[in-house]
Amino acid sequence: MTAIILSCIAIVVAIIAAGFTGKQAMAVTSDDHRKRAPKYEVTMRSAASNQQTIAIYNLKMVSDQPIDCVSIPQPSVRVADGRIFPLSITGQSIPKEGIVNFGPLRIGDSERLSLEVGGNVSLPDFELVITSTYKRGRLYRRESWTGIYPLPDPRIEPDAN
Repeated sequence: MTAIILSCIAIVVAIIAAGFTGKQAMAVTSDDHRKRAPKYEVTMRSAASNQQTIAIYNLKMVSDQPIDCVSIPQPSVRVADGRIFPLSITGQSIPKEGIVNFGPLRIGDSERLSLEVGGNVSLPDFELVITSTYKRGRLYRRESWTGIYPLPDPRIEPDAN
């Protein structure tokens, strides 16, 4: 009888230990995932003055995590009159589904993005929600990261350096 009670206690302790170990492994994996998150630098390349309708930005990869695919939906801004501000890769048409996709990117790689802001209108603050996806190898599942990057004011010319 004592052996059965001790066995039951050992099983309960093993289950608790396994659960704790699983939570620790998830925390380590999650922390590792966050540390490998790609980082971007968004700079103004060409502002849209009152006569121009398109601002051009440069999106540069500044981290060492390679990326297979970058997805950026249209900037979501709240404007009372319901205007939208289409985003595209510079020199390409505006994507019909509203999401700009490109890649792969390595450290130092960049992409030019065009934001149509119209002329002679007041503009809201813009942010890009960038989702980056990377697959380590054939046997690994894809990893994704999402980050928010504010855009410089589309009406202010960048400093000439």
